Amino acid sequence: MARRRLLPWRHRSDLTPPQRRRRGLAFRSTLAVCLLGAGTVGWSVGDALAYPGDDSTAARLAGWAREHELGFVVDELENLQYEMDPPRVGGSLPSESLARMRAAAVAPPVAAHSGLPLRAPMRPLVTPALPGEGVWRALVSAHGRPIVQGAYVRPDAAHTSYEAAVAWISAKDARFELHPGLREPGGSFAVPPSIPKGRRTGLVATWNGGFKITDGGSRGGFHLAGKTAGELRDGAASEVFYRDGSIRVGVWGRELRMTRTSSGCASASTSWSTAAGSSPTSTTTPSGAPPTRAGCTWRAPASASPPRAM
Repeated sequence: MARRRLLPWRHRSDLTPPQRRRRGLAFRSTLAVCLLGAGTVGWSVGDALAYPGDDSTAARLAGWAREHELGFVVDELENLQYEMDPPRVGGSLPSESLARMRAAAVAPPVAAHSGLPLRAPMRPLVTPALPGEGVWRALVSAHGRPIVQGAYVRPDAAHTSYEAAVAWISAKDARFELHPGLREPGGSFAVPPSIPKGRRTGLVATWNGGFKITDGGSRGGFHLAGKTAGELRDGAASEVFYRDGSIRVGVWGRELRMTRTSSGCASASTSWSTAAGSSPTSTTTPSGAPPTRAGCTWRAPASASPPRAM
């Protein structure tokens, strides 16, 4: 009785010796390719999980996926997570948030002769405003001038149990500096990705401010000290940094170009129809940890007071 074939290939006992050798070679080759691929992916993921910084495991895996043309998968997962756990609507701020706002309402006024008074309170996004909401307070002072000011507000009338921190930095009293990210853009630049302890005098704020170059959706570009990573594309949303410490935000090729007074640029391929504001408004607590993407710092005179946590 003939053997009934249950598989799409012939049983080993039905093969001739040369056919068995060819099948064995094909199997070993396929296994080697699979192991090599798995090892390469494992090494790449392991490198993403081990780089310096305080990003969560989920954030590192999402960043790795975006760097390897899997941004659409990350987008779908993030949308699903948002649908399953949307932000809370309504409600009140936690007691610690209310206490921070009230502290701004009773903060001592800055001397009138300083020449740089505290800014007028922000117009509330939610009415009625809470005590201290939108009221500015000094975070960093230099020669008695509040060169960095911060305020708390609720983001909108629907999400009233959340607060947003807003910071304002005096461009006349502080200098903006651009640093490359450890992984984005990576490579070797004359400016280090981290801020050594000996160079933190006068440092008032740091934050990640660049676009990913390897992201399939962003395809950003980065230029610093005569060296370019990625591509600076016409029509892209861009930040240009100048040697005098100032910054401009606008559309590359139409509103912004590198000039003799420019020191660096970071851009993304996402097109803008109009330029955004001329200076950053959000900051984080100063840190010497290297940013994973291009990082930004503000420096003030060496006499500036240490930054206060918001």
